[in-house]
Amino acid sequence: MKNSNKLKTIVSSVLIASSVALINGCCTSHKGGGGTAYYSNYESTPPATTTEVKPAAETASSGSVTIPLYEESVAVGKREVDAGTVTIKKVVKTETVNQPVELRRETISIDRQPASGSQTADSSKAFQDQQFTIQLHNEEPVVEKRVVQSGQVVASKQATTQQTTVQREIRKEDVAIDKGSAQTSQGAATGPGGESQGTASGGTITDLNTLSSTTDASSVHGRMIQCSNAKVVQVVDPSLIVIGGETGQTRVYVHLQQPMENIKSGDTVSITGTVKQATKATDITGGLSSTASQTLNSQPFFVEAQSCQKSG
Repeated sequence: MKNSNKLKTIVSSVLIASSVALINGCCTSHKGGGGTAYYSNYESTPPATTTEVKPAAETASSGSVTIPLYEESVAVGKREVDAGTVTIKKVVKTETVNQPVELRRETISIDRQPASGSQTADSSKAFQDQQFTIQLHNEEPVVEKRVVQSGQVVASKQATTQQTTVQREIRKEDVAIDKGSAQTSQGAATGPGGESQGTASGGTITDLNTLSSTTDASSVHGRMIQCSNAKVVQVVDPSLIVIGGETGQTRVYVHLQQPMENIKSGDTVSITGTVKQATKATDITGGLSSTASQTLNSQPFFVEAQSCQKSG
């Protein structure tokens, strides 16, 4: 019985060893980058690995480039701040008051009269010393002070409003065109908001004659201007002046963002600004007088001056 059990155990061991050998002969190991994979000997090649295909970078096929432009805007609000305090203090002052008053005073007057000749007088007290007392009275002022209300003071706060102008510098993006050797069309450039800038690529205007002698107003719209020693020929408003021009030439109207109260005809100024259409002046005419507003709107163009300083 014991020999039979030993025989079964030996047979089982042999079968297990054969199975392991068969398995090792049928499979070979292949180690890849993160673990171990097993392939059959009957497979000629290992399975293909899966790789992620990244999309190619997008390229512009339309031939145009969109450049976003940004600008700052001013939002004006109000807030309440302390404007100071007012202290009301009662003080006591003294003064001298003169008040007239009548006072009565008694005195003695002696009046000698002759005897009437009658014998009715009591002669028993004749030639005796006698004393007579008469009481005299005088009046003197008596002062009494009383407290009475002489009036009242009412202190109340009052609010008033006034018109003021807030000025701030804001930034605005634009594009500068460098033509280089490329040929451009003869059409006018178009600036932000669809505003025609004419030959905006012409650069900054430094000679006032470029404006005063121009015949095509659209050719200067949107161009920057930097003029020195420009003569003031008229002051329409502290915020609107006229510079230029000789007789027969177009005078250039300049709107000043910062009014100048002491400017007068004959002065020379240095101006930095932008040429704009008069039809675009509706946002600034509110700060001008009616005459200045009508005059500005009747012009083919004007200069919006960010800076204006007297020369010299």
